[in-house]
Amino acid sequence: GDESDLDSIQFTTDLQTLSDSNQHGNLNNKIAVIYLDGNGFGSIQSRLVKTAQEKTAFDNEITMKHRSFLRQQLQDSRKNKDYLTESGELRLETLLWGGDEILLVVPAWCGFDTLLRFYKEIEGWTYQGEKMTYSCGLVFSQAKTPIYRLTQLAKGLADANKLDAQLKSKNR
Repeated sequence: GDESDLDSIQFTTDLQTLSDSNQHGNLNNKIAVIYLDGNGFGSIQSRLVKTAQEKTAFDNEITMKHRSFLRQQLQDSRKNKDYLTESGELRLETLLWGGDEILLVVPAWCGFDTLLRFYKEIEGWTYQGEKMTYSCGLVFSQAKTPIYRLTQLAKGLADANKLDAQLKSKNR
């Protein structure tokens, strides 16, 4: 089945290999840095979570949603040549995966596809009737740009989205 096959996936080991492609024109050697951060999860938790058991259930809910996205991402990506190197390695780096934050790097030509997959996966997600949404920052750049700088830019974009009152109850 698909699940056990995920263990056999080989990943690229550096951002240059991840972004190297003669098939994608001016996107060759470019990456997409995707930062995702839950909106108001702390506030939701403080209102709805009162016991250690409820805290565990809340954390498990987030973990389950994130895992479901990652499983879908891996299953879809390994069937899509845009995500694979010529030697069959998957072009995906996970730089942060914890709490309500995710930081991923994919080739520039896969950035929007990956982000759309995440938002499809969490569409309509609620916790005890509370809508659970995320803000994102998506930065496109040369693969050789320092990753710390790209991460700061992506986080800054996500934080700016959180300040927009019109987007308060939406994924951004």
